[in-house]
Amino acid sequence: MLPITGYTGRWSVAPGESLDFKVSSLSSKPYQAHLVRIICADANPAGPGIVEEDLSGIFAGEYPSREQAVRLGSYAKIPVKSRLPASDQFTLLAGIYPTLLEAGEQGIISMHDGYGNRFSLQIGVGGHLEACLDFQTSSKWVVRHDQALAARSWCAVWVSVDLANGVLHIGQQQLNARFGAADADISKHGFTQEVHLNEVDQILIATLNQAQGFYNGRIERPQILNSAITENVTNDYYHQGQSGSMIALWDFSQGISTQNVTDVGKLKLNGQLVNCPTRAVRGSNWTGKEMCWRHLPQEYGAIHFHDDDIYDCNWETDFSFQIPNDLPSAMYSMRLKNTDGYDDVVFYVRPVPGRTSAKLCVIIPSFTYTVYINQSRNCTDAEYKKLVRERGARPWNPDQYRQYGLSTYNDHSDGSGICFSSNLRPNLTMKPNFIATGESFVGSGMRHVPADTHLFAWLEHFGYEFDMVSDHDLHNE
Repeated sequence: MLPITGYTGRWSVAPGESLDFKVSSLSSKPYQAHLVRIICADANPAGPGIVEEDLSGIFAGEYPSREQAVRLGSYAKIPVKSRLPASDQFTLLAGIYPTLLEAGEQGIISMHDGYGNRFSLQIGVGGHLEACLDFQTSSKWVVRHDQALAARSWCAVWVSVDLANGVLHIGQQQLNARFGAADADISKHGFTQEVHLNEVDQILIATLNQAQGFYNGRIERPQILNSAITENVTNDYYHQGQSGSMIALWDFSQGISTQNVTDVGKLKLNGQLVNCPTRAVRGSNWTGKEMCWRHLPQEYGAIHFHDDDIYDCNWETDFSFQIPNDLPSAMYSMRLKNTDGYDDVVFYVRPVPGRTSAKLCVIIPSFTYTVYINQSRNCTDAEYKKLVRERGARPWNPDQYRQYGLSTYNDHSDGSGICFSSNLRPNLTMKPNFIATGESFVGSGMRHVPADTHLFAWLEHFGYEFDMVSDHDLHNE
């Protein structure tokens, strides 16, 4: 992890408003924070060099160090507010399109009770479908299907429990939109464990728990039935459901433009997505007749989950800074330092909404900054590192620190493209004196935030007064 880093979640702020700084520091000693105005952020000696104004007189402070974790991985979280019906028979069923079978244990549907126990339908080591009962106080009980799952192929998977007869069935069956379902491969096992639906208080989809076991790939129509499946799952049964035996069915074709997951069953066990997985994804029933999900959402009823999705770190606030009413519109940094390193949390002070303080306005391309946050360019070779040392540039690069999430110009761990980016997390690239590219060192190797400061330095050099307003301000107002 970085020795110290932080974020605010905002690019621009107006006088009188307050910025909350969320910081993680690995030092055992307190860290310091002070305000800096950034004029030029490029250390290239062929240019103006680093030009800054120390504003410690306006803001400076010392704060206790603490580590705040980054939790990558997307999933659906469904609280069970009223008890599920007690049943001697039940089935966990879902359609899956796994994309990273070699990633180890990955949850598909997991049910948790208030005692720390978990019963889950999952992918295990070697890409085999598993049913797992994990006791908090004792051991783990696992049944593994003999045949490994096929990667990047739609398959209905399920585990059925018959408590009265002590039998468990675990099954998998290929799905195809054009030809329906193939024959199922079902194995039968003795089952003497106790699993009580009416003690479940939380259901998770696409993970084993909220810290590990995240699934990679698409999932559609996860459901819980109060009957046991012991034979083929017909195409109609899978896609239309059986209302008589349905406890819950989460239809991902509903609410696609939201982070909600909707249960179309009687209990309405609705939930929320965590860390923004990709929606409007082709399902097993996709025919290709319609390329716009809005016109035929039923065929885009899958969600693509990833073990490295990230939206909001949800860190706690360490300190806040209220922008003085007379602080000029400019680029600023809250500089953080501990015994092992430093960081700059960049923000821009805009004019008071509805007012101007100069004849010129510089639009800060904050949309571009956001989508390029933490872009890994695979450029940290010996030449790049040498230049970083010579220029005294920031030594932390997303090539080596991927645990803060990458940009929309990178891929997920399963090879699919990253669709979303957020500034509700630390970023390594939108910083003063960050060298972005090692492709050529004829120039500075700067892009985005540090490169754009050449404009600020030029305007200031010639005495032009200017306001700063971000893309986000322009869009919102």
